[in-house]
Amino acid sequence: MRAARASARRGLACCLCAAALAAAAAEPAAVQQRLPAVKKFYLDTVLVSDGAAAAAIVAPDAPGYADLAGDVRRAIKDLTGAELPIITDTAAAAELDQAGGNKRAMIVLGNLMTSKVSERLYVMEQLDVDASWPGEGGHLVQTVHDPMGDGRNFISLGGSDLKGVQAATQVFIGLLKPDGKSLKVGRLFNLRSSDKGPAPIGKVHVNRKGYGTPEAAVSHAVECGFILRRYRTPGYGRMFRHAVERLAVALKNDEKWEFLFPSCGYLPLLWDIIEECEQFDEEDAADAILQGEAPDDDAVAPDGVPGRGGVDTRTFISDTLYVYAQMLKYAVQDTGDQGAGGNNLHADSALYAGLYFNKYYPDLEIGGKLIERMDRYFASPIKCWRPTDNAMGYADATWYANLQYSLLRPNMKYFTSGMVRKAADYHIVITSNCGRSGGFGDSLTWSKTQYDYHPVLLNMAAWHYRDGSYLWWFRKCGGKTGLTPDLYNVPATAGRYIVDGLEEKPPVRWLGVKPYQLDHWMYRDWEAPQPEEEHAHRYFDKMSYRAGFDATNQYLLISGFCNGYHGHPDANAIVLFSDDGCDFLDDSGYMQPDITEHNTLIIDRKGIGAPVPRLARIDNIADLGGVAFTETSVSGYNGAKWSRNIVWEKESYFAILDEVEAEEDGDFGFNCVWRPQGDVALNGRELVARRGAQAMRLVSMGGPRQEVERNASGFRLFQSWKADMKKGQKTINANLIMVAGQSDAISVDAEGVAPGVMLVKSGGEFTLLGIGQGGAVPGLDTDAALFHAGPGAIHACGCTRLSA
Repeated sequence: MRAARASARRGLACCLCAAALAAAAAEPAAVQQRLPAVKKFYLDTVLVSDGAAAAAIVAPDAPGYADLAGDVRRAIKDLTGAELPIITDTAAAAELDQAGGNKRAMIVLGNLMTSKVSERLYVMEQLDVDASWPGEGGHLVQTVHDPMGDGRNFISLGGSDLKGVQAATQVFIGLLKPDGKSLKVGRLFNLRSSDKGPAPIGKVHVNRKGYGTPEAAVSHAVECGFILRRYRTPGYGRMFRHAVERLAVALKNDEKWEFLFPSCGYLPLLWDIIEECEQFDEEDAADAILQGEAPDDDAVAPDGVPGRGGVDTRTFISDTLYVYAQMLKYAVQDTGDQGAGGNNLHADSALYAGLYFNKYYPDLEIGGKLIERMDRYFASPIKCWRPTDNAMGYADATWYANLQYSLLRPNMKYFTSGMVRKAADYHIVITSNCGRSGGFGDSLTWSKTQYDYHPVLLNMAAWHYRDGSYLWWFRKCGGKTGLTPDLYNVPATAGRYIVDGLEEKPPVRWLGVKPYQLDHWMYRDWEAPQPEEEHAHRYFDKMSYRAGFDATNQYLLISGFCNGYHGHPDANAIVLFSDDGCDFLDDSGYMQPDITEHNTLIIDRKGIGAPVPRLARIDNIADLGGVAFTETSVSGYNGAKWSRNIVWEKESYFAILDEVEAEEDGDFGFNCVWRPQGDVALNGRELVARRGAQAMRLVSMGGPRQEVERNASGFRLFQSWKADMKKGQKTINANLIMVAGQSDAISVDAEGVAPGVMLVKSGGEFTLLGIGQGGAVPGLDTDAALFHAGPGAIHACGCTRLSA
């Protein structure tokens, strides 16, 4: 018995020990408050060492650059006697790819478009010189300090054009001051641009407590960081430092953050770009918060800034970011397969922090850990063109994070596989001729009038695929070039990747009726019919109807599926319709999951509703020049199949014929919902929505009761009717939509002549259109799914018989 008790005690002790070890393993490691030592800074760039060349001049293979490279070489030879080699940008790029190769400095002429080395530094976000920055004739002479983490510096003699590079070359030559037979240059940032940036600021202290939340401090630090990156404007280094002090307090005190974990967005990436800036040279300017000292606003350091100790600024900021990196969500938590990915404001910052610490502090665990986890985090999303977020803004954040990972890691499969091209084309499809994208999900849409248009993937697609149509579309929609330093947690670099030498032309491939197929993961996750290869052409994400690219041209967008993250119940719904420069039907809104807030059809059965099925399918589609047809449907919708039939006479009108077929016997109720924009009035069977001089007419062919309501989101038109139906029976609600201004000379009118058939009168001519089997029409014999019999031709789709 005693032996048994001893054995039991030993067993219990082992269990307790194992539990203690497990608890210790589960408990996060203590956050290290200090870097073991701050990294080595390469503030000077050695060009000639004791008469021997220590750098190379990189000249693009483009007219004029060889002469400029020769000017630089002659100037250096005249000063030191040493002759620097001139190499092509292709050879220089190959040299950079060689592990353990030559680590000589490089003097790089050109910009994103002309030089492969400039392009590499640009992709790393260490340079910003492209076709738009510093602008026509402008120049930027800039030292890029140790961007590879191997001690090698680059001197960029950059400009948006050859004239700018010529000016940069002359400025650089004028700065050269030899030391005997040696020559080195210090930190260079010489900018001439029509964009002067913000004015310098004086020695102003920003109270740490004045920021309120840590997010506010981060936002200000990011803004200051972008200004330093872009302009090096005096005073913003001090402001940046003060904002980081507030961040340090938040990290030390483990304050609450909006998204639970600390999230500093671009901050680690910006610090990599600006940390050699002269504005961070002050030795006595940093706070000692991370040493355990509470901030003391009454204590005054020698520079007059309250609450500072003796740690230099660079060490203080680097230590703060080290603490931040250890407290990141993906430093504390592991990550797995993300599928198609979704909006996550932690992953991109974890990527930036991981790259920074792995590059400059490779002996520390944190950098490698974050990179390894981000490799797993992004492994699946970069194989998909479509994220899980079904709302612009949220989805753009996901696309942007994928792009940043692909370019900075780098892992270019996202580009080479065509995923970026598909995502860019999708942005064209879902963006109206008025420059608005969206109209679906939890977003208020991006537009050139309401918000900064920022799908940076359009510019990146233009750059990588050498396709100017993406850049044309970006400009048409009001896209702004350059950086946007006042944005936080959105793509502040949306205006980068502006290139020249491309034919910027409209993307005519997206004119007419264009369904955009579901991404491959949606078939698997959303239980679409299999196999995908046989059914892909029938299922769509969105479908656009576009007559041209001018704002005065018609544009209509319907959704092919419901929900998704931040999504709404809008399968088969019209999410946006614009014409004559105005939006007239618009589904956009935030947190509006109620189906009555969408241009859709609601079906109840014995007074009980049901959700719209997730996927709509294409039953018929034809684009026949001046006339186009689509029939899209959802089945299993509360015991019925709803088909939305559209007959489009381009630049004139849309006929919308909603047909419901009972799949089961039932007592059905129907509500066709419309969300018109503008000043709305209902007169008989016609609703008029006015926006200035333009007016949309929505004409009912009769039958349903019509009622207009107004709530906080605007006007809604309800067309309601009931039907007791046997399986196989059908009911149809038909409407005609057109837009006319005061200058339009031709009037359009329409009336129903049979179920699913309407007669349209326009300019004294008549057109008969509708569903082929919708009703008996004297003189017309057809089994067409849809037809349009006009004065000059008869168009039809889905038919084996047509005579008139």
